[in-house]
Amino acid sequence: MAKAVTNSLLVKDLEVGSRLPWDVYDKYGMLLLKEDSVIVSGRQLQALVARGIYRKKSRKEMAQEQQKGNELEDDICPFDVVYEYCNRLDNITDSLQKNAKNRTIDIEQTIRKLCAELQAWANTDSDALLGAVHLCFGSSYSLMHAIHVAILCELIGKRFIEDSQRRNTIMCAALTCNIAINDLQDSLQKQSEMLTDGQRQKIDSHPERAVKILHDNGITNSLWLKSVLQHHERIDGGGYPGGVSGDALLTESNLISIADRYAAMIAGRSYRKGIHPKEVLKQIFVDRGKFFYEKLCLFLIKELGIFPPGAFVSLNNGEVGIVINRALDSVTPVVASIISPRGAPYPQPIRRDCQQESYKIIQICELDKNISLNLPVIWGYR
Repeated sequence: MAKAVTNSLLVKDLEVGSRLPWDVYDKYGMLLLKEDSVIVSGRQLQALVARGIYRKKSRKEMAQEQQKGNELEDDICPFDVVYEYCNRLDNITDSLQKNAKNRTIDIEQTIRKLCAELQAWANTDSDALLGAVHLCFGSSYSLMHAIHVAILCELIGKRFIEDSQRRNTIMCAALTCNIAINDLQDSLQKQSEMLTDGQRQKIDSHPERAVKILHDNGITNSLWLKSVLQHHERIDGGGYPGGVSGDALLTESNLISIADRYAAMIAGRSYRKGIHPKEVLKQIFVDRGKFFYEKLCLFLIKELGIFPPGAFVSLNNGEVGIVINRALDSVTPVVASIISPRGAPYPQPIRRDCQQESYKIIQICELDKNISLNLPVIWGYR
């Protein structure tokens, strides 16, 4: 996990029998122990430390780092920053919910700054950012989902919106459109039963409630607020909360909607696996003209390609790898092979150019859950 996201913990930082003052994560951002949990034995403590454990930085620590400027640090990568941004978005969401009258920060500029940094990463390594969209799910679903949607909005939006500030506003809307139901989203991630009437009511009203929260916190930008209000509307009028249809539906709102749909479908639930990107794109293409503007469906498909970064594929030589870089023709990307033809993990990923006959992609596949992935190493950042 990123240095920018967390502080590493050592034995001296922990005590058997005492309650933890913070959440504890592994290096991939997976939550191991929640705040107030108790380490019950020395054996458990040693096992945790041996695994490599981290805590979130405090707001004061993050504020001190933010004062150093917006420049991207040399020792971090996109897989680091998505977890950092989840932490920062958590703080932003908490601040929005409290609607603090004595707040000392400019909430709009804080959100815009986060989006500007994501935009900088999109210019630096869009393939790795897309890899993060498909492979980074270790933090709170609602927060990580919002980051994924904002990333997709920026990458798709660059295909038809030249104004970077306008794209920044769309990303701000993407990060905040679900602030009224963050807790509910996290609960539903684990729920296999049908929605209750109360849950359905909260979902149906959340765009309007999100707009109110934003307005109460001083957000007045009309594109931002209208994009949030309309992000569940459909061009055939079958959406909510207003049943908006046709030209009355902002393209920017529909952009958030298509990014939201894609990110939600590829993410797994407690009761189902995530759906493969290829199948999701196929479904979105079927829904063009009904749910989404056709041009947005085409932009999404062109941006991701047949084998998007983060997809697992099997190669002609029997290896299994992860797509790490797209190609112009969309069918011959660069792959990092991680499993040998004999089925054993390679000590280090090996880059394969799928234009070569030996390394042509045979099919998409799934990876054994027991195989750990060091994404910064796979993408060449470590």
